[in-house]
Amino acid sequence: MAVLLHLYSGRRDVVQPETALAVLAAADFFMLDDLMQVAEGVVQDWLQELGPDTDPDLWRDCADAAQSFHAVRLAAFCARHLGPTSPEPAAAA
Repeated sequence: MAVLLHLYSGRRDVVQPETALAVLAAADFFMLDDLMQVAEGVVQDWLQELGPDTDPDLWRDCADAAQSFHAVRLAAFCARHLGPTSPEPAAAA
C-alpha cells in the first residue's frame, strides 16, 4: 500500500519502520529510486533509535537485505556499525 500511496501522491511519509524493508524490496523491483531512498532512510532512523546495543544479528539482517535490494547507502550504514569482519577460517582438508 505504501508503494501505491507514494506513486500516486508523492508523499514521503507513507513508509513506516514496520514495512520499510518490504517497501525497499518493492522499490528495488520496480526501480523507484526516490522511494528506495525514503525506505533506506526509515530503516537507518529505526536502527539508530534502537541504539548501539541492538542485537548484531538485526544489523546483519538489515545489511543482507540492503545488499539483496541494492540499497547501497543502507548497506554502508550497516557495515559502519558492524565494523570490520574477519574472514571465515578455511575448512580443514
